[in-house]
Amino acid sequence: MRHEMCGIASVMSGLDKVRSHLLSEHQVSMPIDASVQEQGLYIVPSCHPLLHGTSFSALIPLAASPDARLGTNEVQFLIEVKSACPFVERDDGVWSWMPCKKALGDKGIKMCHFVQCQVQMMATGVPHCLLVGWQVEECKVVYVPFDADWCRQMVVMLASVIAAAIPLRGQRPTFSELPGHEEFVQCTKERSSVLKELCSVGSVKGAVNALWL
Repeated sequence: MRHEMCGIASVMSGLDKVRSHLLSEHQVSMPIDASVQEQGLYIVPSCHPLLHGTSFSALIPLAASPDARLGTNEVQFLIEVKSACPFVERDDGVWSWMPCKKALGDKGIKMCHFVQCQVQMMATGVPHCLLVGWQVEECKVVYVPFDADWCRQMVVMLASVIAAAIPLRGQRPTFSELPGHEEFVQCTKERSSVLKELCSVGSVKGAVNALWL
């Protein structure tokens, strides 16, 4: 979390390159005068059309917290930053230095990152998201568009999970027994895997004596 600002600063430093790739690869235009603002917690409005007819429309809040918002009043993008801590705790409690650890996957993006970006776009009403993988030597940027069809499936499936968990008094339900769960997971894998790196920009590191932990 301490390096989220490094990821945002890296995107802003390489914004011309990001803007060019967005236009050439996705036909998405980012204004020249785009500015960035820090964000907080957003709750998906209960009147959101994708929540209609589900338990989220009245009983259960669905919320997300994007790291930043980039753009103008007309066109906006969310920014979600991931940073891989280059230390891994071993079984004996000792932390090992692993500078090769990556913030984002090599093939597509992680499903949990895809889900997070989609819920953030639902909550804010912003249809574009830049998933940023900040690392010490470089910063990778992935464009994630809003997927309304997947979000509707997610809301329905999550409502089923919650309904199955209520009589279990806090215990996790058996997901494989839920109708459509396996198909939904496979759908999520497929939609995550097709998202490719938009571009790589220079890494803004901040203070050279800053600690990771």
